[in-house]
Amino acid sequence: MNIGTRPEIFGNIIDRLMIPVEDIRKIAYDIVVLKTKTPKDFNEIILIRTMAGVDLKDGRETNIKRLCDYYACDANALEEEYKKKGFTIDDIVTNECSIAATVADVVSKEILEYWATFINKQVKEISQYLPYSDEIARMLQMLCKRLGVEKIISKKIDIYSRVFPETDLPNAIADFSSLTLNNFVSSVGREYMNANDMQMVSVKADTCHIQVETSTEYVNKEYQKTTLIEALKAFDDASDPTTVPINVLMKLPFWDNYQRWKNFLAIGLLYSADVSKQNPKANAAMKEIIIECESLYNHN
Repeated sequence: MNIGTRPEIFGNIIDRLMIPVEDIRKIAYDIVVLKTKTPKDFNEIILIRTMAGVDLKDGRETNIKRLCDYYACDANALEEEYKKKGFTIDDIVTNECSIAATVADVVSKEILEYWATFINKQVKEISQYLPYSDEIARMLQMLCKRLGVEKIISKKIDIYSRVFPETDLPNAIADFSSLTLNNFVSSVGREYMNANDMQMVSVKADTCHIQVETSTEYVNKEYQKTTLIEALKAFDDASDPTTVPINVLMKLPFWDNYQRWKNFLAIGLLYSADVSKQNPKANAAMKEIIIECESLYNHN
């Protein structure tokens, strides 16, 4: 089954992947108003770094050795001890610290964790329509992390916390976060990618022999709008309303939307994939995934 023969499927896929604003509002309310979770003390991590001589400019293994030498124990023992305190060795020896040191950090972390669970659940319900749905869910979560969406949400929450009273803050957080995450899904993270990212995608596409449109002009292109009368006439012109001919589909407002989403999907998969000239089998597998996903849009 594909979108080419059942045009309503594309809308259903997108709708299922849109996180409800009410879900995020509850998360924000519980943390901001009810104080169900509070920030961690980052000062202890700073103290450990100072005492053990950890320098973030040095490599991870070098800093782990410094910790082990300072505490006279192995890394496993340290990891267990730090786990009791709510952080990890990587929080100490790298810049990728996962400690939620502010209320904004706590809320954004909880929102992203809930969103990841939501996406994983939703793709299972649409797996019959969306090939490789599990891989696409993992791709979205990887893109979200690599493109810094959590930090974007956290920074906005921090600003809102200085503007809105506590009772109104959950509404502002929910509106911004749901809009950001849903736009992220709709564009498969494309709007967060810079020129260097797109250059990397182009190289990967060439390696896999896949055609994708990476230009900014394509993303920002304004498509000719179809009037309501033209859209209704397009459906009337179809002999069978459940199987709309391709020439009729192309007149409908959503045609350009899912054509662009198909391209965004290919870009997202290439961006998050480990593509290299040294692994042709993996490249072939990636190409197969993209081609099968594109089959959604064919009209047979």
